Amino acid sequence: MKLSILSLAALTPLVAAHFKLDYPTPRGENEDIMTTFPCGGLAQSSERTKVSISDGSFPVVVTMGHMQTAFEVLLSLGNDPGTNFNVTLVPAFGARGLGSLCIPHVAFDEDTLGINITDGMNATVQVQSNGDPTGGLYACADIEFSSSTEYSKPSSCKNNTNVAAAPFTGEAAQRNANESTANGGVQSGGSSTSDSDSASTSTGGAVALQTAAWGMLGAAVVGGLKAALNSAQAPYTQHLYVLLDNQEVARQLQGCPRGSSQHTILDFQELTNNWPNRPLRCQAIPPGRVHVHWIPGHAGITGNEQADEQAKRGTMSTSQTNSSPARYAWALRTLKEEFWRRFQLYWTENAPQQYRDLSISLDKRPHELSLPRATLGRLLAARSGHGDFAQYHERFRHEDANLECSCRRPKSPHHFYYCRKGRKASPQPWGSRQVDEILRSKSGTRDFHEWLQESHFYSSICPAH
Repeated sequence: MKLSILSLAALTPLVAAHFKLDYPTPRGENEDIMTTFPCGGLAQSSERTKVSISDGSFPVVVTMGHMQTAFEVLLSLGNDPGTNFNVTLVPAFGARGLGSLCIPHVAFDEDTLGINITDGMNATVQVQSNGDPTGGLYACADIEFSSSTEYSKPSSCKNNTNVAAAPFTGEAAQRNANESTANGGVQSGGSSTSDSDSASTSTGGAVALQTAAWGMLGAAVVGGLKAALNSAQAPYTQHLYVLLDNQEVARQLQGCPRGSSQHTILDFQELTNNWPNRPLRCQAIPPGRVHVHWIPGHAGITGNEQADEQAKRGTMSTSQTNSSPARYAWALRTLKEEFWRRFQLYWTENAPQQYRDLSISLDKRPHELSLPRATLGRLLAARSGHGDFAQYHERFRHEDANLECSCRRPKSPHHFYYCRKGRKASPQPWGSRQVDEILRSKSGTRDFHEWLQESHFYSSICPAH
């Protein structure tokens, strides 16, 4: 699944640097030796960022200095990690743009780490990216797991304008960032200075990939649901569908978060519960609910692989303009135009056969509504065939109905046009026009009304009883 991380604030690009780790508090910064594994050659810090055990996640913030970069977040447990970064918290993904990039919830739990997490346990987080032009770039932050600390998102956890991120797919998703190109390809020439085990996963690696993927994509999913709740279509929409190709995420969205308490999933569930009671809902629309469905993977299918590539390009592209919020008047006009367009399409496919035969089209202001009620009733009966007609009475077995006109011919929707007594009672004003044009056109319906007034056709010549 490809999702853009939405831009929240603008930040001055730092084009001189490769990348800079902003949070957790890094060991330091020395661009000249960032290619040194591990931790860009910097020694362990005495200042450790405390991470909440109860929450089970923490934010990671970096400042991007290259327009396109591959990133990965690893973890090593213990006071002195050395080169043993063997837990993958966020698998390699692609990012595009300059400035701040924030992953608000990098998740961890006992399944991911492979051990029981206790208060005061130390670890080191390493963010690594592809090198320039080959190898890798590394930055580390030392952390301490704490049972007394609550989750806190730093003020720097914002995504700069036009910054976007997308997970790698296929073989690129299995490759480490320090072995990848910025778009997920294989580096040509050169090699990483890391050991062969530097990016191996722990026994909880599979879970790490799933929870890390949700930590990265969750903000975009929740943001999309918030946008849906406030969209112009929300008042007229009954159900909302969330389609995911990650089965584990789809399962957690519909139940209790497994392992740690993940705020993003809980936020999603709270928004889901608010959907039926959304304040903008039109009272004629049933409350509905949010449906979450898993879509099976489609790797190896040519058409879908091509669609994935196009989606990736779209999420990585830089927007050229910032659209302003839609005005209420424009949104209302657009909604009415779309409703009328869809109603016309519905009418074309579902209009009664009698109306199709008469070629009666839709009109926003039907001219026949200006006719007196009695004439309008006769007109609609002649158009639809539902009225004081022989075939209608026989169909519904009205045994006491009068089936014939006083001219001795069976009553029918178009009998007024052919009745000899009606012609004698008053000259027909429509001349040589056919009956379908009289029942359809504005001039025809006007003449129909005038003739009924003068001839008293339905009261004297062809009465109901």
